[in-house]
Amino acid sequence: MKKRILVMTIILFVLALISCDKSTPPKNETSKTLKKISVRIPWIRTAATAGLEVAVDQGFFKAEGLDVDIKPGSVEASPLRKVLNSEDQFGILEPAQVLVGVAEQKMPLVILAMKMQRSPFCLMSKTDKGIKSVQDMKGKRVGYNPLNDVSYLAMLKAGGVKRESIKEVRVQFNLEPFLQGQVDVWPSYISNEPVVAREKGVNVFLICADDVGVHLYEHALFARKDFVQNNPEVVEAFLRAWIKGWQFAIRNPEKAVDIVMKRTESLDKKNESKVLAIITPLITGGQAAQKGIAWVDPQMIDGIGRILEDLKLLSKAPSGKEVVDNSFIQKIDRSIPAKP
Repeated sequence: MKKRILVMTIILFVLALISCDKSTPPKNETSKTLKKISVRIPWIRTAATAGLEVAVDQGFFKAEGLDVDIKPGSVEASPLRKVLNSEDQFGILEPAQVLVGVAEQKMPLVILAMKMQRSPFCLMSKTDKGIKSVQDMKGKRVGYNPLNDVSYLAMLKAGGVKRESIKEVRVQFNLEPFLQGQVDVWPSYISNEPVVAREKGVNVFLICADDVGVHLYEHALFARKDFVQNNPEVVEAFLRAWIKGWQFAIRNPEKAVDIVMKRTESLDKKNESKVLAIITPLITGGQAAQKGIAWVDPQMIDGIGRILEDLKLLSKAPSGKEVVDNSFIQKIDRSIPAKP
C-alpha cells in the first residue's frame, strides 16, 4: 500500500514538473515577439549606413521590439520600388527621387527623416586635368549615373553648361574607367570615390554641389503613407533606434567601423573610418546643429522641388507639407553627442 502511494506521488510530481515546463519558456528565449521589418538602402552596406548597422548590432532595434533586416539597393533593386511594392517597409534615397516618384508616378510615399543636412555629391577629376569649375568640363568625358541625376543636372545648370557640350559616358559604381583615364569627370560622393582614388595614389579635385550653389538634402528615410498611418508605433520605434544608432556611431566612431566591418568584410577599414569622419559633419551640420539629428524641413523640400521644376524634370513638384511628416522625429531625443 505504501509502495503504491509512493508511486502515485512520484507520478503526480512528474506531471507537475511537465506542466510548469510547458508554461515557462527557457531563459534564453524572449516572451516578446519581434516584428520583422526591412529597410532598403541605396547601395551596399558601408560606414555610410553605420547608424543602421550599430542599431542592429547593439540591440537598439530589438529593444524597440523590431527585428530589422538591412537590404542593399541598386538600380534594379530601387528603394522606391521595393517600398512601393511593400517588399520593404522603409527606404533610404535622395529626397529628389522621392519627390519625382510622388509627382510623376503617384507613389503614396512620405519622408520621415533626413540623414544628411548637406549633399555629399561632387564631380571628381584628376588634378592634372585642370578641371576646376563646371565650365571646365566642356568637351570632357563626363560620367553619368542615373542615381545621381538631379544633383548632376542641377550642377550643370548652375555652372551654365549644357549637356550637349560634354561627352557623357554612362557609368555605374566601378571606378576603374576613371582610374584608367577613360572618363575625365566622375560623379561621386565626397565620402566614397575620392577616398578610394586617393588611397590608390591618385590626386583628385572636387567640385561639390554646395560649391556651385546647389543646396540639397541627402538620404531621406521614407515609407508608404498607409504603412505609417497603420503602424505609428513601429515607425516611431524604428526612428528612435536608427537615430540612437547614429548617436552611438558619432560618439564611438572606431567601434562603429568595427561593427560595419563585421557586416561587409570586403571593405577597407582605413577607408571606412575616413568615410564616417567625412559624413559626420554632413549629419550634424546645417539645421541639425539647432534642430537635432535627422531633422527634415518641409521648406527645404520645397527648394528641392523648385530645382526639379527648373530642370524640367517635373512640371509641378509636390510641396514639402505634402510629402514630409516630421511629427515622429519631434518626439525623439535627437541631440548631437559630444565628439570623442
